[in-house]
Amino acid sequence: MRGLAWVGVLVLGGCVLRGDAPRLPVAFEQTMASDTASQMARLHPPASTHFRLQDSGTGFGAALVEELRLKGYAVEESSGPWQRLFNAKEEEGEPEGLVLRPILDRVESLYRVQVAIGEQTLSRVYAKTDKTAFAAVVPAGAWTWREEP
Repeated sequence: MRGLAWVGVLVLGGCVLRGDAPRLPVAFEQTMASDTASQMARLHPPASTHFRLQDSGTGFGAALVEELRLKGYAVEESSGPWQRLFNAKEEEGEPEGLVLRPILDRVESLYRVQVAIGEQTLSRVYAKTDKTAFAAVVPAGAWTWREEP
């Protein structure tokens, strides 16, 4: 019985750590996307890096794609009018480009940006602040970079 209780705690704990998809003002998503694209430019040079976006279906994902393209990145989307081409490349074998998976979720009162870039993950936490005339999101920590072995 104790083992079953621990399994329940671990499963529920994983749900809490994962957070939920937040509903944020467009300006907040744009701010985080711009900051993320700037950090990505430090790690992967624009104009020579090709990304393959795995559909995030979020406003943050769309804002990030727009920011990356403005910086000079080639971003191939897996949805929309290019979906058949994307799927054909998948079936042919190993397609070109780094897989890009942007995720924005909420953990308690913080917002976490995670961008999987191939086998690497770039993350940062943001907090909402009301200390100015307008509400805004500000970084609540440094960027973290994790590489999968």
